[in-house]
Amino acid sequence: MHKLQQLVDIFEQRREDHALGVYFENLKGSALSSLVSPGDDPYRIRLEAYFARGSYFELLLPLISGSNCEPFAVICHGDCWNNNILYKRAEGGDLEDVRLIDWQLMRYASPVTDLAYFLFTCTSRDFRQRYLKNMVEDYYEELGLHLNR
Repeated sequence: MHKLQQLVDIFEQRREDHALGVYFENLKGSALSSLVSPGDDPYRIRLEAYFARGSYFELLLPLISGSNCEPFAVICHGDCWNNNILYKRAEGGDLEDVRLIDWQLMRYASPVTDLAYFLFTCTSRDFRQRYLKNMVEDYYEELGLHLNR
């Protein structure tokens, strides 16, 4: 595990990549542009203040650093969304197996990074408003069962 703990995150490796930096800075604008209703004003103000604290890289890298979440860091997929998950179904349609593919963005980080990425890229706002609490509780329960095994 020690060798994997020494992984240098791909975003750290590409920190000086100007085009990637521009792309990430544009993501800030996209996030802010999604907050358009008057009820979003408090969130937009807080997000603008957060974004003003630094570049995307300066804000992101500490959040995904495994050393900042010890002793709970794990090897994370890094791009955990539906298109990187293969599902195998039995002839009757029941789910038989699940496999993660495309590990090029793997990192040593908090498991929350993959969980949050999946929840916010693969579900709608309405779905999260209805089921987020249940999904997190299910995740926690399954994680506990897996750790016990």
